[in-house]
Amino acid sequence: MKTQMNFRVSNQLKSTFDTLCEYRGITRTSVLASLMKKWIDIHGPRVASEIENHQNLITSVNSSMESRRNMLDYG
Repeated sequence: MKTQMNFRVSNQLKSTFDTLCEYRGITRTSVLASLMKKWIDIHGPRVASEIENHQNLITSVNSSMESRRNMLDYG
């Protein structure tokens, strides 16, 4: 499935981009889709790692709190 996207850029940026796309014989869509894919390839794993680190931290804190509660209950 495909969807249309709309966003705002300066007229000069759009004009320069259009000129370069036309010169290269490629569409705006293909360039933007390629750039989006590359960005996802770069940042996706970083975000996944950050999420995993966050989840590990929460698990560690919860485990530590549970251990502390157990020590206090038996103390």
